[in-house]
Amino acid sequence: MNIRIIHWNISYNGDIDNKIIFLKKHIDSNTIICLQEVQKSIYEKLQTELKPDFNTFSLEQRPPGKYEGKNRRLGVCIMTYSYKLLEFKLANRSIFPERTNYIYVSNGNSTFGIFSFHSITGCDYKKAKSSNFASIADFIESNEIDFFTCDANEPDYDFLDEKKLIFNNNRDKGKNASLLFGSNRVHKMNDSLRDYYKQNNFGSNNSPIEVSYKTKTKDKRYDFIYYNSIKWKIQDLKYDYDNAIIAGSDHAMIIGDYKKI
Repeated sequence: MNIRIIHWNISYNGDIDNKIIFLKKHIDSNTIICLQEVQKSIYEKLQTELKPDFNTFSLEQRPPGKYEGKNRRLGVCIMTYSYKLLEFKLANRSIFPERTNYIYVSNGNSTFGIFSFHSITGCDYKKAKSSNFASIADFIESNEIDFFTCDANEPDYDFLDEKKLIFNNNRDKGKNASLLFGSNRVHKMNDSLRDYYKQNNFGSNNSPIEVSYKTKTKDKRYDFIYYNSIKWKIQDLKYDYDNAIIAGSDHAMIIGDYKKI
């Protein structure tokens, strides 16, 4: 059994039509797409144009309130092909539940969970960001998850050796981000890119290993697919920054292909 996982923060800016064209190029059978910064109107167009077997959208479970601002109108969408939905829920203990999305699915031969989230930014929220990482770590540890994808807004410096990771100090010296991404993480899943590099004897002393987002001063790898390496093997993995930017986002698209062990 093979599966393709696509992760992409599509950005609320830019032409959605170009983003849909770019997505269509990568959809295969047994594909699951995880998208962040999705507005309600965009979600409706994605459904119409991409025609998934089923889709879930976090703002359907946690709609923005009447007086809440634009930051509560960006959700996480998951679309699947060749799978049946068994469960859909949000990480309700997180600070922005609508920026999370968990599904449990089946294709008749296998069942598994996939979780996607979009971290809040430390420049706006600081301590809230670190607290949110702790809540998400609890959620991942408490649910059956084979894959999780995220735009983490972390780390500050990324290295092939995960012991060297440097996280932002959101009033916790990076402690709670390390619960998810560091060598002392509380879950048992692996960073797909690090495993893919090791599997193919790639090496890099650069920071970041791959670029998924660019600030004015630094190139970052903020986007991840983590996976259960006991149950799945990586076949191929690509961070496509250049084409994703041309399509209208400000983040790379990650395309990961996995084979059930």
